Amino acid sequence: MAKIIDPWGSVLVEDYNKLIKEFGLETFNSSGFPSPNRIMRRGIVFASRDISPILTAIKKKKPYYALSGIMPSAERIHLGNKMVIENISYFQEHGAKAYVVIADLEAAAARGISIEEAKKMALEFHVPAYVALGLDQKKTIFYFQSENKEVIS
Repeated sequence: MAKIIDPWGSVLVEDYNKLIKEFGLETFNSSGFPSPNRIMRRGIVFASRDISPILTAIKKKKPYYALSGIMPSAERIHLGNKMVIENISYFQEHGAKAYVVIADLEAAAARGISIEEAKKMALEFHVPAYVALGLDQKKTIFYFQSENKEVIS
Protein backbone atom coordinates (compact mmCIF):
# COMPACT_ATOMS: atom_id res chain seq x y z
CA MET A 1 0.00 0.00 0.00
CA ALA A 2 1.38 3.40 -0.98
CA LYS A 3 2.07 5.92 1.74
CA ILE A 4 -0.11 8.99 1.67
CA ILE A 5 1.42 12.35 2.46
CA ASP A 6 -0.53 13.89 5.29
CA PRO A 7 0.12 17.63 5.70
CA TRP A 8 -1.01 17.39 9.33
CA GLY A 9 0.95 14.24 10.12
CA SER A 10 4.37 13.79 11.63
CA VAL A 11 5.85 11.01 9.49
CA LEU A 12 9.38 11.80 8.37
CA VAL A 13 10.08 11.59 4.66
CA GLU A 14 12.74 8.97 4.05
CA ASP A 15 13.44 9.55 0.35
CA TYR A 16 13.10 13.14 -0.82
CA ASN A 17 14.32 12.26 -4.33
CA LYS A 18 11.43 9.82 -4.71
CA LEU A 19 9.01 12.48 -3.47
CA ILE A 20 10.44 15.05 -5.87
CA LYS A 21 9.98 12.63 -8.77
CA GLU A 22 6.43 11.61 -7.75
CA PHE A 23 5.28 15.24 -7.62
CA GLY A 24 7.01 16.24 -10.86
CA LEU A 25 9.34 18.64 -9.08
CA GLU A 26 12.96 19.63 -9.63
CA THR A 27 15.68 19.81 -7.00
CA PHE A 28 16.00 23.47 -5.97
CA ASN A 29 19.43 25.04 -6.38
CA SER A 30 19.78 28.46 -4.77
CA SER A 31 23.13 29.26 -6.38
CA GLY A 32 21.56 31.00 -9.39
CA PHE A 33 19.42 33.30 -7.27
CA PRO A 34 20.71 36.73 -6.21
CA SER A 35 21.33 36.83 -2.46
CA PRO A 36 19.32 33.68 -1.64
CA ASN A 37 17.54 33.87 1.70
CA ARG A 38 18.51 31.64 4.61
CA ILE A 39 15.89 28.97 4.03
CA MET A 40 17.06 28.66 0.43
CA ARG A 41 20.74 28.53 1.45
CA ARG A 42 20.13 25.97 4.19
CA GLY A 43 18.26 23.59 1.88
CA ILE A 44 14.91 24.00 3.61
CA VAL A 45 13.56 24.91 0.19
CA PHE A 46 14.62 21.70 -1.52
CA ALA A 47 12.37 21.45 -4.58
CA SER A 48 10.33 23.55 -6.95
CA ARG A 49 8.30 23.24 -10.10
CA ASP A 50 9.16 25.30 -13.15
CA ILE A 51 11.24 27.89 -11.28
CA SER A 52 13.36 28.74 -14.35
CA PRO A 53 10.94 31.43 -15.67
CA ILE A 54 11.04 33.10 -12.24
CA LEU A 55 14.84 33.11 -12.19
CA THR A 56 14.86 34.55 -15.71
CA ALA A 57 12.37 37.26 -14.68
CA ILE A 58 14.53 38.16 -11.67
CA LYS A 59 17.69 38.38 -13.76
CA LYS A 60 16.00 40.42 -16.51
CA LYS A 61 14.04 42.53 -14.01
CA LYS A 62 10.74 41.52 -15.61
CA PRO A 63 7.44 41.40 -13.68
CA TYR A 64 6.22 38.11 -12.22
CA TYR A 65 3.86 36.96 -9.48
CA ALA A 66 3.99 34.96 -6.27
CA LEU A 67 0.79 33.28 -5.08
CA SER A 68 -0.02 31.83 -1.68
CA GLY A 69 -2.95 31.55 0.67
CA ILE A 70 -4.18 31.73 4.24
CA MET A 71 -6.87 29.53 5.75
CA PRO A 72 -8.04 31.64 8.69
CA SER A 73 -9.12 28.97 11.13
CA ALA A 74 -7.31 30.12 14.28
CA GLU A 75 -5.54 33.20 15.58
CA ARG A 76 -2.09 31.71 15.25
CA ILE A 77 0.45 30.97 12.60
CA HIS A 78 3.15 28.30 12.56
CA LEU A 79 6.69 27.87 11.31
CA GLY A 80 5.45 26.75 7.89
CA ASN A 81 3.53 30.02 7.51
CA LYS A 82 6.64 31.96 8.51
CA MET A 83 8.73 30.18 5.89
CA VAL A 84 6.17 30.89 3.17
CA ILE A 85 6.15 34.57 4.19
CA GLU A 86 9.95 34.62 4.14
CA ASN A 87 10.03 33.20 0.61
CA ILE A 88 7.33 35.50 -0.73
CA SER A 89 9.17 38.45 0.84
CA TYR A 90 12.36 37.32 -0.92
CA PHE A 91 10.57 37.23 -4.26
CA GLN A 92 8.98 40.63 -3.59
CA GLU A 93 12.46 42.05 -2.96
CA HIS A 94 13.36 40.68 -6.39
CA GLY A 95 10.44 42.07 -8.38
CA ALA A 96 7.40 39.91 -7.61
CA LYS A 97 3.91 41.15 -6.93
CA ALA A 98 2.23 38.82 -4.43
CA TYR A 99 -1.34 37.60 -4.36
CA VAL A 100 -2.56 36.01 -1.14
CA VAL A 101 -5.96 34.34 -1.21
CA ILE A 102 -7.79 34.25 2.11
CA ALA A 103 -9.48 30.87 1.98
CA ASP A 104 -12.59 31.72 3.99
CA LEU A 105 -14.68 29.18 2.02
CA GLU A 106 -12.16 26.46 2.81
CA ALA A 107 -12.20 27.42 6.50
CA ALA A 108 -16.00 27.10 6.46
CA ALA A 109 -15.99 23.77 4.61
CA ALA A 110 -13.02 22.12 6.32
CA ARG A 111 -13.13 23.59 9.83
CA GLY A 112 -16.75 24.63 10.32
CA ILE A 113 -15.86 28.28 10.82
CA SER A 114 -18.39 30.79 9.56
CA ILE A 115 -17.31 32.93 6.63
CA GLU A 116 -17.86 36.03 8.77
CA GLU A 117 -15.60 34.70 11.54
CA ALA A 118 -12.95 33.64 9.02
CA LYS A 119 -12.99 37.13 7.49
CA LYS A 120 -12.73 38.73 10.93
CA MET A 121 -9.76 36.51 11.90
CA ALA A 122 -8.04 37.22 8.60
CA LEU A 123 -8.45 40.99 8.84
CA GLU A 124 -7.68 41.31 12.55
CA PHE A 125 -4.91 38.72 12.84
CA HIS A 126 -3.58 36.99 9.72
CA VAL A 127 -3.14 39.93 7.33
CA PRO A 128 -1.44 42.13 9.98
CA ALA A 129 0.77 39.18 11.04
CA TYR A 130 1.85 38.48 7.45
CA VAL A 131 2.71 42.15 6.94
CA ALA A 132 4.52 42.34 10.30
CA LEU A 133 6.57 39.27 9.36
CA GLY A 134 7.77 40.80 6.13
CA LEU A 135 5.25 40.95 3.30
CA ASP A 136 5.45 44.27 1.51
CA GLN A 137 1.87 45.54 1.66
CA LYS A 138 2.50 47.78 -1.36
CA LYS A 139 3.34 44.69 -3.42
CA THR A 140 0.69 42.36 -1.97
CA ILE A 141 -2.95 41.90 -2.89
CA PHE A 142 -5.01 40.05 -0.29
CA TYR A 143 -8.39 38.84 -1.49
CA PHE A 144 -11.18 36.66 -0.12
CA GLN A 145 -12.03 33.38 -1.80
CA SER A 146 -15.73 34.03 -1.11
CA GLU A 147 -15.58 37.28 -3.09
CA ASN A 148 -14.21 35.62 -6.21
CA LYS A 149 -17.33 35.18 -8.35
CA GLU A 150 -15.72 32.38 -10.40
CA VAL A 151 -15.12 30.32 -7.24
CA ILE A 152 -18.63 30.65 -5.82
CA SER A 153 -20.52 30.10 -9.09
